[in-house]
Amino acid sequence: MKKIYTYIKGSVKEGTVEDLNSNNTVWADYLNPSKNELVELSEVSGIPLDELKEVLDEEERPMVVDLDNYSLLIFRAPLFEKEEISTTPVSIFISRYK
Repeated sequence: MKKIYTYIKGSVKEGTVEDLNSNNTVWADYLNPSKNELVELSEVSGIPLDELKEVLDEEERPMVVDLDNYSLLIFRAPLFEKEEISTTPVSIFISRYK
């Protein structure tokens, strides 16, 4: 499932994956993305598909990676399920302005 929001002229509006190529500030939230969503995101963002798949690994360890066109931040966030506490990886790609 994907949700994309873009910040335009002082307000936040629903956006599309194509907004990732705009000069606006865009937030793309993918929860359990399908293969088609990952392919689409890879094509539009320029992030290699293999790297997008890699960050979905439940055992991924926290890290910060600084690459040419983007940075990647992975951390483990608390997850509360059925009165049990565990952690789950959260991945954030931060793109450079074009």
